[in-house]
Amino acid sequence: MVYKNWFWWAFLVYILVVLLRFYYPFALGGLEYLNTNDGYFYAQGARDLLEGAKSTLKSPTHEILSQITAFLAFILPFSLEKIIFYMPGFFGSLVVFLVMYLARGFGRVAGVLCGILSGIGVSYYNRTMFGYYDTDMFVVVLGLFVGVMIFEILGQVKRSSVVWLLLCSGLALEYYPSLRYVLLGYSCVLVIFSVFGSFKSGARVANGALLMVLLEGILFPQYLIWWVGFCVVLALWLKDTMLKYLGRFYLLFLVVLGLVMVFKVLPEVFLSVYVGGEKSKIEEDVGFYYLEVMGSIAEVSSVGFLEFAYRISGNLACLVLGGVGILLLFTKEKRFLIFLPFLILGFFGFFRGLRFTFYAVPIFALGVGYLLFVLLGVLKFKKTLLYGFACFYFAVVILPHLVHIGNYLPPVLLEREEVEALRKIPARSGDYALARWDYGYFVGYFARLNVLVDGGIHSGKDNYPISFVLSSKNQRQSYNMAKLLLHPLGFEGFVRARNLSFQETLEELKGDLNLGEVQRDLYVILPLRMLSIFATIVRFSNRDLESGEEFGEKILMVSQRKEGERIFFDSRMYVDKSIGKIGILGEDFSLGIAGVLDLHDSAKNVEFDSQSSIVLLDLGSGEYVLCDAEYLDSFYFKGIFFENLDENLFQKVLKNEKIAIYKLKQ
Repeated sequence: MVYKNWFWWAFLVYILVVLLRFYYPFALGGLEYLNTNDGYFYAQGARDLLEGAKSTLKSPTHEILSQITAFLAFILPFSLEKIIFYMPGFFGSLVVFLVMYLARGFGRVAGVLCGILSGIGVSYYNRTMFGYYDTDMFVVVLGLFVGVMIFEILGQVKRSSVVWLLLCSGLALEYYPSLRYVLLGYSCVLVIFSVFGSFKSGARVANGALLMVLLEGILFPQYLIWWVGFCVVLALWLKDTMLKYLGRFYLLFLVVLGLVMVFKVLPEVFLSVYVGGEKSKIEEDVGFYYLEVMGSIAEVSSVGFLEFAYRISGNLACLVLGGVGILLLFTKEKRFLIFLPFLILGFFGFFRGLRFTFYAVPIFALGVGYLLFVLLGVLKFKKTLLYGFACFYFAVVILPHLVHIGNYLPPVLLEREEVEALRKIPARSGDYALARWDYGYFVGYFARLNVLVDGGIHSGKDNYPISFVLSSKNQRQSYNMAKLLLHPLGFEGFVRARNLSFQETLEELKGDLNLGEVQRDLYVILPLRMLSIFATIVRFSNRDLESGEEFGEKILMVSQRKEGERIFFDSRMYVDKSIGKIGILGEDFSLGIAGVLDLHDSAKNVEFDSQSSIVLLDLGSGEYVLCDAEYLDSFYFKGIFFENLDENLFQKVLKNEKIAIYKLKQ
């Protein structure tokens, strides 16, 4: 039985899941910088809109998220940085209203449980927590909203529901074009409903309206807003009794969709790096083999099944409870099958990366809540025992997510020292920054510099020269490669123009190249936080580009904890600082290190095994780095730790404990 005051219960649950998100900034001590790289891309667009800057390819002022953010910053008495930090939690938590609307018939207790789980489910929380300013805050909300409208039309065909379906699907495609795969999934389910079951009329009307928007969004996305406006006017003009004619056109739309799928959508899917992988050889230009980028990104790599279950439901047991509930729900009320695309996308995360798992969270929340509803209806306990059972069920399924909120404290992308240093760079308009692509957006935002690579431009071809500059042991090579990045030729153009082999190119870069003066300055950004991923950065240039053969990988690890004289670099591997030995817990393993280098007090340096190439760096404040001695000669280590870069090539601009910034000399 549907309870009428579901909205106010949903509002209370919404407040609860938002309040739980405040634990994160509280635990960080009030730091309000983002914890996702891409966020500063949209933040730059919002800032430029507020400052009246013209739209450019580098500034996403056309992005809906940037426009919403700029509007909020304009009307609210808060800084832009504060708004972008808190937006994900407030907007991402709106999923509670949609889930509790769908769960109205489950009863108040089960409905509240559905709402809470949908808002704080591990994977969904991770991507809508405070600080995770990205498109994800609206993706599931918009996709689910479309599904809810279809759900309503399947129950009863009404003009208002059709209008909302047109508006929501149009907004979803305009905001996040990849939601078309969810909408395509909805269409496939509706085709089945239009052939089988008791929803034939509603399925055809819903599919007709959905396909009108979907096809336009795929074929002519630049006119999507105007088309949706036309469709809404048409739907408002039609009488309820005339909506059936919309359903008759859906067969024509299906034929067109089939052609579009075969000739446009499917080729895009199979060429996608998520399905087809990424080609390592660039066939055009000089035909070099570059490292595949996708293999270096954790969120698109496959995960174990237990981790997969944890991210969707908190643990394996809760995943089973949710699965049973979903099966019962699909059996009892077949309209819920419309949400199968969300489940399929969520399970896609098991094979192609944990980023997809958050799609399945609200559907499994419905399954867990519906199972409680069924159990409360079946069990013949006294009312007191029934309430006790409900409380126990609540605790079992919610506790893993609460524990996750308490333990999941991802570091912010930046600290105050880094932000202050970036803002102090004496850059002119049009100057460039050289930095790892992970840092491209925030460097562009705070330093107002053009970046060479960022979250949208980071192929193996783009990453190779950046990696080469940072990892080269020859400073002249780093200087010449960096200068080539501002030269019209670029790296591959230089190779092609001089008709050089790869090895000949490396030798050429060691010389004094006459590349002429460049019109813009180039600043090399070296954050200390880059140390943890420096081994990954090195991989992009640690290879023969002509053969694709990778050179031997050298050890580089950052300490995790210290117990007495033992410094641990993962759960088992440690270095005993007192005797200069590497050991592994539970194994008879011992390997000597060359010595310990104290970066703050050379008098504390200790030598151990002169035959070893592995050194232990003491960074101070209890942090250590275990690495091959070759790393000590790299551009990055010399710039961030030893500050002994060639002053004829690189000018030190700013340096503190968190970041070093150098400018390329002309």
